[in-house]
Amino acid sequence: MPLLIVRPILIFSLLLLLSLTACAPKGGLFGNPEFPYAPPQPPQVGDLLHLATGLYVTPAEMLAAIAETRLIYIGETHDNPASHRFQLEVLTD
Repeated sequence: MPLLIVRPILIFSLLLLLSLTACAPKGGLFGNPEFPYAPPQPPQVGDLLHLATGLYVTPAEMLAAIAETRLIYIGETHDNPASHRFQLEVLTD
């Protein structure tokens, strides 16, 4: 191929590559899918974190939110006795 044809193709390819990578997001496209709404501070023993919103709630607020729900998944920190107490409360209500 003549140099006059190869050079513009090479320059165009390089510019295209640079333009596609220049707008790439930093740190991943969607954040952390396991924790989409990070709370304002790390959870402490006894805190109830509503993962769908990232907000801390009281036990009464959490029970009200799940009152009409047919299926509930309850997560816990395994060294947190408050988690176990709240799980028991949810299961017995």
